[in-house]
Amino acid sequence: MIIKILLLFFLLCIQNVRIEGKLDVKPTVSGVRVESDVGAPGFLGYSDAGEIMVEANTLVDIVIFGHGLEDVDMVAFTDSVCVTSEFNISESTFYIHKDMKIVFKYSFIAWPTPWRICLKSESHGLIQIDDDRTWIQAVEKTHETYLPIWMQSALLCLLFSISALCSGLTIGLMMLTPQELSILMKSGTPSEKKYASSIYPLRIHGNRLLCTVIIMNVIVNTGIAILFDNMAEGLVAFVASTIGIVIFGEIVPQSICVKYGLAVGANTILITKFFMIILFPLTWPLGKILDIYAGVDIDVVNRSRMVEMLKMGMENQAGDIDLSTLKIAIGAMELIKKSVKDVMTDIDDVFMLSEDQVLNAETMTKISDSGYTRIPVYEGNNRNKVKNLLYVTDLALIGKDNNITVKAVAGFNKRRLRIVDENMPVLALMDEFKMGEYHLAMVAKAHDVKKHHHGKFVDDKMDNFIMKSMKLVEATMLPEAPEDHAITLVGLITLEDITEELLQAEITDETDCYITDDAQKKRRTNTSKKSIAELYCSEKKSERLSLHMLEMTEKWLLEKTPLFEEMNPKAFENLIQRNIREVLIVPPKNSTSPGTLNLFEAGEMSKRFVLILEGKASIKFNEKDLLFECGPWTCFGEDILNKMELCIRDGKEPLTGFFFVPDYTLTVSGPCRFLQISTSSLLHSLRITQFVKEIRTPKISVTSDDDPGLGSRKVSIMGNSPTEARKRSSTSVMTNLALPTARLAAKIASVEELKPLIE
Repeated sequence: MIIKILLLFFLLCIQNVRIEGKLDVKPTVSGVRVESDVGAPGFLGYSDAGEIMVEANTLVDIVIFGHGLEDVDMVAFTDSVCVTSEFNISESTFYIHKDMKIVFKYSFIAWPTPWRICLKSESHGLIQIDDDRTWIQAVEKTHETYLPIWMQSALLCLLFSISALCSGLTIGLMMLTPQELSILMKSGTPSEKKYASSIYPLRIHGNRLLCTVIIMNVIVNTGIAILFDNMAEGLVAFVASTIGIVIFGEIVPQSICVKYGLAVGANTILITKFFMIILFPLTWPLGKILDIYAGVDIDVVNRSRMVEMLKMGMENQAGDIDLSTLKIAIGAMELIKKSVKDVMTDIDDVFMLSEDQVLNAETMTKISDSGYTRIPVYEGNNRNKVKNLLYVTDLALIGKDNNITVKAVAGFNKRRLRIVDENMPVLALMDEFKMGEYHLAMVAKAHDVKKHHHGKFVDDKMDNFIMKSMKLVEATMLPEAPEDHAITLVGLITLEDITEELLQAEITDETDCYITDDAQKKRRTNTSKKSIAELYCSEKKSERLSLHMLEMTEKWLLEKTPLFEEMNPKAFENLIQRNIREVLIVPPKNSTSPGTLNLFEAGEMSKRFVLILEGKASIKFNEKDLLFECGPWTCFGEDILNKMELCIRDGKEPLTGFFFVPDYTLTVSGPCRFLQISTSSLLHSLRITQFVKEIRTPKISVTSDDDPGLGSRKVSIMGNSPTEARKRSSTSVMTNLALPTARLAAKIASVEELKPLIE
C-alpha cells in the first residue's frame, strides 16, 4: 500500500514538471504560407526580397507553422510594431489551432509596406515576428494588355469590320453562280452589268474564293476573342466576344448583303483580292482539292428550274411580262414531260351512250344539254367496250319521234375511234391530232405484260411507242380480243384538253355546259352555280298554244297593261306563240332528290316577263326565309312592262336594256309551261304594229292653184279602209312610239309584204 502511494506521488510530480515546462515554452514561428483555391485569385507569389505577395481585398488561407503555438490567443498584423497593430484575429476564428500549426482566413487591404505578424499569449504577451519571409505584401492586381487600351480598342473595331465584311462576302460573292453572273452581264441593268463584270473573274474560282473568305473570317473572329479575353477575363470576355461576333459580325452584314450583296461584293473587290493574295499558299491547294472531290461550281439552268422561275415570276407579277404569255411558256415547257393520263378526263366523268339507247326526246335532250359534239358509244351495258363515236351532226335529220337506236346511227356513219395508252406522251398524241383525222381518243390501261413493263413501254423511242400503241388498239378492236391484249378504259382525251394544258387556261365555248379544273384535277364542274339535280333540268321552247288557250292568254294580257291594246293582232299572236317555254325535268340516275330550275334568282338582273300557264312554281324570299307556291296565271317581272309603258307615254325611245332585280327566287321542280316576253321581243312587236299603222294611214298632201294659203287636199290612202285612219286616238301609247324604220316604209307597198316581218 505504501509502495502504491509513493508511485502515485512520483507520477504527479513528473506531470507537474511537464506542465510547468510547457508553460515556459515561448511561441516561435518557423514559416508562413498563403493558400487559395485553384484558379482563384489570392496568392500572387514572392517578391525579390522573399516577401509573400497576395492580392488585396481577397480572402485567403493563412497557415502559420512553428512551435508552442497552442499558447497563442491572438494573431495580429501591423506595419511597424505590435503595439500599433491594426488587425487582430482572435483564437475563436482559428479553424485549425495546434502546437505546430495555426490556420485561419483573412483578406488584406492594399498597403505600401508589408504586414508583419504579431502573436499574443497569456504567458509571454506580444511577440513580433521579424523574419521578412513571414511578411505579407498586399497589392492591387493590375491587368496588363498586349497593347494600350485605345490601340487595342481600335484594333477590335478593325477586326469587327473585317469579320462583317467576310461574313457578308460569303453571301454577296457566292449567292450568284457564274452562269447567273453571265446572264446579268448581258441582260441586267447598267449597275448590275458593272457589278457582275467586277465579280465574275473571282467567282469562276469558286472553291478558292470560298476558302479565302471563310479562313479570313475564322482568323479575325479568333483574334477578336483573344483581344477580349486579354482586356476582360472570364465570363465577361466570353459574353462580349460572342455578342459582338454574332450581331456585328454575322447578323447585320448578312441581312444587308441578302439585299445588296452584288453591290457590296463589287465595291469591296480589291479587299477580297488582297485576302486571296496573302492567303494564297493556304487557299490554292484547298481550292484544288475541293475542285477534284466536291466539283467545280457549274450551274446548268435545266428545264425544271426554268419552269419554276417562270412560275415565281408569274406569282410575283414581276416586270412588264404578260401573265398569259408566262402561262403559255410554262405550259409548253411542262407539256413535254406529261403523259396522256395527266391530261385526260376520267372515264367516270365522260358522257357516253349505250348503242341500245333510243334517240327519243329524253335522250336528245340529254345530248343537247351535255354540250358535247362527239359522244362515245359503248356496247350494251359495258362502258369498257366503246365501239364507235356519235357526232351531234349525225342527229340533224333524225326526228325525236322516230325512235331510232344509237347503234343504227353510229353504225351508218362509222366514225373512226382511236384508243391510246395512258402512258403515251402528250406531244405524240398531239402530232396525231394535227393530222386532222380525229381530235378525240379513248384512253386505255393495257394489261399486256409482254409489251408493258411497270406502266411504260420498254422501248422509249417515240415512233416505236406509237406503233406498239396502234397495234395494241387494233388487237383490242377484234371481235374476240385475246386475254393478253385486255385493256381497261380509264378516260378520254381531246385536242381541246391538250390545248388547255398548253395555254394553262380553260377553253369554254358557247356549247359547253361543264368545264374542267386542271389545277385540282376535278372534272365536269358545272359552269353555273347549281346543284347536281339542277344539271339535268332546263327550259326549252314549247309547242304552240291551242286556240282556246291563246284566246285566254291574249285576254289576260290585254287586261294587264295597255301596251297590248292596239298591238297588231298578228304581231300579238306571234309574240305569244313564239315565246311559249316549258321546263324539262330529267332527274339524275339513282337520285332521290328531284330536279329543280330557277326562272328568277334573288339579286340577279332579269330582262323578261314571265306568265305561268300550266304547272306550279315556288317563290322563296331569302331574307325572310318565306316560301310560297304559285299556280297558273301568276306573272312575274311586271316592272319591265311598266317601264316600257312609261317610257313610251313620255315620248322617249324605249330600250332593250330595261331590267329589274327580283328580291325573290322563282323555282320550278316539276312540269311547267309559261309565257316569256323579253324586252327585245316586246319592243319588236310594238314597232311592227306602229309600222303597219303608219303605212295604212292616209298620207295628205296640200296643193294650191289659186290661193297659196288655201289649197285642195290630195288624199292617198294605203290600206283596206280609209276609216282606219280615224280610229287612231290621241291618247294611244302607239302615237308616241319612235319609229327608226322610216326608210323601210318607202320600200313596202302593201301589208302582204309585212307578213315575213311580222312573223
